[in-house]
Amino acid sequence: MLPAQQARGVGRALLERAFPRGRGEVRSIIATTDVRALARYYGADTAARFPLLTFGGAPSDARGSGRLEAAPLQEHAAALADVAAVERAVLGYGRGEAELRWLLEQREGYLYRRGGRSVGFAFVGHGGSGPIAALDADDLPEQLLHVEARAHALGVKSLSFQVPGPTRSPPATSWAAASAWTRGSTS
Repeated sequence: MLPAQQARGVGRALLERAFPRGRGEVRSIIATTDVRALARYYGADTAARFPLLTFGGAPSDARGSGRLEAAPLQEHAAALADVAAVERAVLGYGRGEAELRWLLEQREGYLYRRGGRSVGFAFVGHGGSGPIAALDADDLPEQLLHVEARAHALGVKSLSFQVPGPTRSPPATSWAAASAWTRGSTS
């Protein structure tokens, strides 16, 4: 909606029709991070269930703690089965080998291991970053720092991540606090 047309009650009326008070059915909204819109959604008795934060900026040569081993998937294509297994554990399904190979044609891929066990994966390149997954949310900051460093090494000028908000995954936001490039925009 155009700014001049906002605050005239149209959004309120739409929400009242879509979410009448006292109606017990579960409904969902894929919402914005616009503060005015969020205020309207909260006013209609909705609640944030899966907030995503977007961090963006110029990547730096970030360094993690070294807890995880990052194995390039291009050198170990047989590890695609491990990527699919991590994805199945995180999402309940895994991409097929053809889709993972397509991702490897577009981006660098990494399998993260700790103690010889596969614990996550990530893809990064000039076309963007992701998908990225971690079996343990505590590993996500380390993976994101590695992806940021790889983007920097590749000469990527701008990188953005969408990470789970603090109500679902506090370790993801701890990465943002530790990362120097998040001085850029957040939404």
